Amino acid sequence: MNEITRWWATRRPLPPHSHWYAVIVATILLALGLWGALVVRPALVVTQLAEGRPSSATIQAADDVSYVSRILTEQRRADAEARPENIIYQTDRNLPLQQQGQLETLLRTVGNIRNDPSLNRMDKRERLVTLPASSLVISDTLAEAILSLDSNAWASVERQSISLYGRALAEYRSQIDANALQELLDVRLPEWSSGLPQVQRDLVLTFVGAFLRINHVLNEEATALAKEDARANVEPVVVTVQAGQNIVRVGEIITPQIMEMLEQTGSLPEPNTLQRTLGLGLLAAMLSTATVSYLSYSQIRLYRQPRQLFVVVGVILATVIAFRLMISGWNMLPYAIPFAAPVLAFLIVFDSRIALLATVILSVMAGLLYGEHQLAITIMVMLGSLAGILLARNRERLVPLLLAGCGIALAIFLSQIAHILIMNMPVQPLELAYIAGICFLNGVLAAVIAWGIAYLVASLAGIVTAPQLMELAHPSRPLLRKLMREAPGTYYHSVSVGNLAEAAAEAVGADALLLRVAAYYHDIGKTIRPYFFTDNQTGRENVHNDLDPQTSAGIIIDHVREGVKMARAAGLPQMIIDFIATHHGTHVVAHFYQMALRQEDLVNIEDFRYPGPIPFTREQGILMLADSVEATIRSKAQHGMLGAHSGEANGRQTLDEMVASIIEDRLRTGQLNDTPLTLHELILIREAFVVTLRGIYHPRTQYAPQLVKV
Repeated sequence: MNEITRWWATRRPLPPHSHWYAVIVATILLALGLWGALVVRPALVVTQLAEGRPSSATIQAADDVSYVSRILTEQRRADAEARPENIIYQTDRNLPLQQQGQLETLLRTVGNIRNDPSLNRMDKRERLVTLPASSLVISDTLAEAILSLDSNAWASVERQSISLYGRALAEYRSQIDANALQELLDVRLPEWSSGLPQVQRDLVLTFVGAFLRINHVLNEEATALAKEDARANVEPVVVTVQAGQNIVRVGEIITPQIMEMLEQTGSLPEPNTLQRTLGLGLLAAMLSTATVSYLSYSQIRLYRQPRQLFVVVGVILATVIAFRLMISGWNMLPYAIPFAAPVLAFLIVFDSRIALLATVILSVMAGLLYGEHQLAITIMVMLGSLAGILLARNRERLVPLLLAGCGIALAIFLSQIAHILIMNMPVQPLELAYIAGICFLNGVLAAVIAWGIAYLVASLAGIVTAPQLMELAHPSRPLLRKLMREAPGTYYHSVSVGNLAEAAAEAVGADALLLRVAAYYHDIGKTIRPYFFTDNQTGRENVHNDLDPQTSAGIIIDHVREGVKMARAAGLPQMIIDFIATHHGTHVVAHFYQMALRQEDLVNIEDFRYPGPIPFTREQGILMLADSVEATIRSKAQHGMLGAHSGEANGRQTLDEMVASIIEDRLRTGQLNDTPLTLHELILIREAFVVTLRGIYHPRTQYAPQLVKV
């Protein structure tokens, strides 16, 4: 095991092509979320003191206090500012007269054109349309309307236009603002001209409306100065509160003035100081960095798959926010909060290590958020979550989770008993019964919530659940049917690899079902050219005898790429596709590489290397080893190279020696560098392989020759 020892000493837990930017973003988000939960108080504070809500208690001032009331002072200043005398307008008296003169000039000009005997009707219309621009531009339609009137009708239009314009000015004393103008156009003028024929009325309204202008506007600068002076002349309002004075009574609606009095008299919790805020921020940053660092460096699959990393961070943040609301906002008892639910959900979807990490983070945060008896709360959350992790053995089913919930309830109850005894609190039987009932409901509710949200978390993280895996393993699946029908030898190899991988997974506590399903699909790419692989060449000549080594190696290597394409086209989950892509890692097709070296002087080894990537999870590493071991042992057994004892002649090796050499070769070539497999786990995997293979390739008894037929 020297190779294993050297690998363990030099292994790099962080692949160089990892998504470092995702780790930075996740760290920042988690730090900000934890910091916000620690600093920001919810809208519903513990004492239910909020503006617009009835007070939950009668509060009296503890000392004599005098303060300048910002609210009352602002109210008086607003009243002074809103006085009518502070609104200053300016009026342009010349504008209406100028507009009236322009109106009269336009009417005279139009009348002269109408009465010009030297112009025909078309020339008159052309002259009207091309009059110099004024307040009114005469269109062709308007010109036709003007020319359609006889002399008496036009004289009536001129007279009524001038009359109504003067009436409009008199109505508003030559002070027309925006409201007055709108009222004139919409109401007054139509009302005053209602007795005219329609064509004359339309012309009068057009002429008068075009020359009415706003001349009474707000003087913003003068108004602003007047308001500013009015505000400045208001003295600050000083409020004096005597000791023992009722600030608010039970049930009284809290107004902004009452809330200000509570703040000024110190009857509300003190706001966070800058020093405390910075300290909580530093603590949140350290917790976040430690959490994401562990997830990234110890859980390489999360580092490779930022989606899963963000889901873990998101669930932790959501739980912490829920803690803040339940503890501070709704004043819930700590032992009534189902804090173990996200821990169990992590256990179902991921593994116990991530669940343990969540236990540590949530325990610390629960203690910090609760305030009182921080250590007791931290211990309670930690012991309850640990009990759930230890008891949830068969976590894919609800009943074992409910049993784990009972364990959670017992741990919480016992921690509460310990706290009562330590604090020398009186022990009341009824109170203990109440606590026991709440703890039991807490544990059961945690299990049910975990069962409910686990599938949501798995879906968000892109993780395949046990029911999905069982469905994928059914022989009726199209890809498996294709594998059985077109490449039966490969299918038998895949089943054998599944047996080996499952045994190894059970030995090290990995996901056995995931490995079984991944083994079924890992070689589906061989169905493209099944007879180019020795699995399916029974009774056939080896087609590679007629090919050069580079071509043969390319065909062998392509089964990985083709398998990935087929899996994606069939809609297989990304987790299964990752197994297909990594089951050979970046290993070299040694057989054809050696053949090429015998035929040529210069050979590029990269032409004989699988595309990778190398495995980055325990399960992927196990599948790579199981695939290599099964193929190698079967080949050795078929060629009589499998020995019963070590050191046999003709190069024969025992199962132990072959399995150990294959594992050491994968370690030597760096194929397991990115997996979190430990030295102890590799030893257990080797032993599991050997035990399983011995059941297949055990030595047979040499039967005695038959002397008599029986």
